[in-house]
Amino acid sequence: MSNSYSAGIDLGGTHTKIAVVSERGEILAFRKLPGAVGRPPEAVLADAHEGLKKIAQETGLDYPPHHGCGIGTPGVVNHKTGWLAFSGPHGWRDVNLAQMARRLLGCEVSVDMDVNTGVLAELYLGCARESSDVLYVSWGTGIGAALAVSRQVYHSQGGATCNLGHTLADPSSQKLCYCGCRGCLEIEAGGRGMAEEVSRRLAAGADSILRHQPLPITTERIAWAAEQHDPLAVGMLQRAATLMARALAGALALLNPDTAIIAGGVSRCWPVIQETFESELSLRTPKFLLDLTRIVVSDFHENAGAVGAAIMRLKCSPG
Repeated sequence: MSNSYSAGIDLGGTHTKIAVVSERGEILAFRKLPGAVGRPPEAVLADAHEGLKKIAQETGLDYPPHHGCGIGTPGVVNHKTGWLAFSGPHGWRDVNLAQMARRLLGCEVSVDMDVNTGVLAELYLGCARESSDVLYVSWGTGIGAALAVSRQVYHSQGGATCNLGHTLADPSSQKLCYCGCRGCLEIEAGGRGMAEEVSRRLAAGADSILRHQPLPITTERIAWAAEQHDPLAVGMLQRAATLMARALAGALALLNPDTAIIAGGVSRCWPVIQETFESELSLRTPKFLLDLTRIVVSDFHENAGAVGAAIMRLKCSPG
């Protein structure tokens, strides 16, 4: 039995993901639980606690972990104090997440934005192990980004850096985002936004094989339909890929990273969207910038946040 490990929790919208990582950097276990949307943080963390204890029992590990637990969450986060000022996807505001988690999990806790923990996973265990300056894009239920400069995660003063999902994607759109703006990249091209738009079109009578699939509509079902050449699903994903490529082109021009990583659940749709994405990115990005940047799809897909949260405790926190 051993407790020489750390745990990571990614408080995602669709799923809460839990990872257990040894102090040598081995991923020992991974689990998905119901997501945080529409639920209070105490309930989500209580479920995570039960999940962690079950993982420890099944893998022969002591609980609590000696190296503590890292938590990644979407929103505006003070990574020094663990205070969550606002999480639009979860509807949470002014939560002392670190204090709450220490009490419920029974161990030391660090908290950061989920995208920041995601880029840590890539820097230490993923496709950025040889990189210096990294732009990490999480394209899942929502859309966010993180920046690492000289292999250090960049934290802005306000705790809300790299909100790529809240850049303007469609000036003609009247869709209102929870951030208060219309036509944001997240509401137009994020997983939840695509699912809501497909549901709206189906209700309006659109012809699609998705009409015969169980509800609710999900990104996974849209991807499956696109693989069957369903026009509605293909069009939805290709539009999202076009909007994401335009947003990334602007970010590359501004930041000039040596590596840009596409992660998150929608990245699993890459075979369907790759051609559209790469064509639009090439059209919108100066060639000298494209030649300087390696653009890759994460091997972790939507799992980087939890793995990186565990790494945060191993590499970036005392104890």
